[in-house]
Amino acid sequence: MIVKPAHVFAGLILIIIGSLIIVYDYPQLEYLKNVEEQITESTDTIGLQGRLQIEFTVGITILIAGIILAGYGMLKKIKDSLVK
Repeated sequence: MIVKPAHVFAGLILIIIGSLIIVYDYPQLEYLKNVEEQITESTDTIGLQGRLQIEFTVGITILIAGIILAGYGMLKKIKDSLVK
């Protein structure tokens, strides 16, 4: 039995959102790195790559926050069961 199901549920939602951001942004970042090597750097490419890197970092942060939140919701249960 999970003591704080709202925390676990919110954590799972954050994990899903963070994972989707990472899955969709990583290939775009790799593509831009390959294109950047082939053509001269333009301001559009640099700006787009910078925005994608920020979005990717936010995705990782959301994923980590979701893992921590879900873990906190389950850790309380594990801690209580060890004490008894």
